[in-house]
Amino acid sequence: MPHSQFRKPGRGRRVPAGGPSPHRQVRETLIRVGLPLLVALLVAVWLPSPLFLPVMEVFSFYAAMGMALSAFWRREEVAEAGRFNRWDSAMILMAASMTFALFVDEAAALAFIEKSIDDSLAH
Repeated sequence: MPHSQFRKPGRGRRVPAGGPSPHRQVRETLIRVGLPLLVALLVAVWLPSPLFLPVMEVFSFYAAMGMALSAFWRREEVAEAGRFNRWDSAMILMAASMTFALFVDEAAALAFIEKSIDDSLAH
């Protein structure tokens, strides 16, 4: 391809003027969304069941905030037609966080935490 058919994004990489391939966009989005949720899942699995959903909710919330901050720093367009970007990944993570929050049993989580604190103080 002649040089004029390429656009130069940040950090010196050259991509075709039409943008990255759809397969690459899907792969990047799955990594951006799946990796934080996988880390949250790996941490939450080791915790007692009353804390599983609160931990998933908090991890996905902070992952969404980090993704939005990354999009802001990279100056990505909020509504980029035909392309999933970091703003979209942040929205998916925030939706996951809100979904987890809907099913959190606050009373059971607080009771477990209070019981754990009482048990640790009794020893």
